[in-house]
Amino acid sequence: MKVELQNDKWQFIQYSQTLKDGKVAPNSDFDLDVLLGGKRLVPGTYQLTLMTKNDRYTKTLHKQVLITKAQARYINRLNAAYPRNRNWILVGLVVIFLITAGSVVQRVRKRKRGCHAKDGQ
Repeated sequence: MKVELQNDKWQFIQYSQTLKDGKVAPNSDFDLDVLLGGKRLVPGTYQLTLMTKNDRYTKTLHKQVLITKAQARYINRLNAAYPRNRNWILVGLVVIFLITAGSVVQRVRKRKRGCHAKDGQ
């Protein structure tokens, strides 16, 4: 699973996080924080891309994410304290990610059920 945040205005501003060999149960919640890698978060509109891949399926979802100046200032102010406060710093991004991940799981499950229904006819 890979998550990327690409700034719409400045293409060189990009943040990403990869999870390898992860297991996600259908209809479950989980956290995958997008670490800043020592960079400062820039306010603006971002393209959130979530890519999942397993042995049978590959799925990519795209969502628009708005990070306000206040949110970026808050995250950057606490960036050095990220490990201590990780549940509060990226709350907005985590919520969006969870919604997106749930959507991916549902689509994969629907696709999987649809393929089996066609085989039985």
